[in-house]
Amino acid sequence: MARQAAPGAGDLHEVAERSKLSGAALVTWGDQAWEHGDVDAHHVIYSVTKSVISAAILLLAGEGVISLHTPIAAALGDDRFDATPAQLLSHVGGIPDYGPLPAYHAAVYSHPSQPWTDEMLVEQVLAAEPDLRPGRAWAYSNLGYMLLRRILDDHGGLTSLLPALGFSAASVAADLSGFDHAMPAVSARIGDGLHDVRGRYHPAWVAHRTIVTTARELHRFWNRPLGAFHDPATVVPMARNGFGFDQVSWGLGVMVLTDPKSPLGPVVGHGGGGPGYSAAMFAAPSKDALVIVLEPTEDFPAQETALALLRAATT
Repeated sequence: MARQAAPGAGDLHEVAERSKLSGAALVTWGDQAWEHGDVDAHHVIYSVTKSVISAAILLLAGEGVISLHTPIAAALGDDRFDATPAQLLSHVGGIPDYGPLPAYHAAVYSHPSQPWTDEMLVEQVLAAEPDLRPGRAWAYSNLGYMLLRRILDDHGGLTSLLPALGFSAASVAADLSGFDHAMPAVSARIGDGLHDVRGRYHPAWVAHRTIVTTARELHRFWNRPLGAFHDPATVVPMARNGFGFDQVSWGLGVMVLTDPKSPLGPVVGHGGGGPGYSAAMFAAPSKDALVIVLEPTEDFPAQETALALLRAATT
């Protein structure tokens, strides 16, 4: 059930109904709040984890533990990669992605419980597209965030940094039991027919790993977006529009949406999706507004739904 606690909540309810949202949503703007579903239920957030990885990297950089602008080759002992953490965070590290590889999706389908190792992912990706160079162009890269995850692993791992980032009940899924406490969800991507993702899909297929958490915890993490996420000095514009905005850009671990005609001002956030689950979180800092959407359905339009909720709450 939705908790309507503010004027305009009826519009939010209409958005949720129209999108057929069956999971959780948490919307806040100013001192107002609206909830849909169980905001304390655990969901798999897939690529929304990238924003948390970014915050963890920025935390270590702020403490002087790592440098954002030193190439990672020496730190990882791997001279195939000479991008810096800052370049990887904004997807300009010249690291190809495994998402477009048919072999990757075929392997997930045929043996979902037996993931490729990090090195197998690297070899498959570099064999398909070996010639990108850091700083030359923007290209979304899960593999780039795998390298950032490995940097975190050398400093205690992402799990050890979650409390400092506002999480108390979240976990980083590391093995087949990693999704056991998440909401039930089925997928057609992990074998013939529909299968429960939990206990069948190994989270290591997500090279940077994925967090399992709640809408309430994500709200706590995201309630005050780090300025470094969308510092104009680090934002990389893309030559396209999207999501109803004139310009789509990328900051450090976040998408940045801008449009001079939009009353929302700049919007920052991230989406995520994979077998069984879809997720999105977006903030409009100038409106003091934040939306979290977590849905136990694959291919659900979580980002579009989150942005529709954001507009409904603030306009």
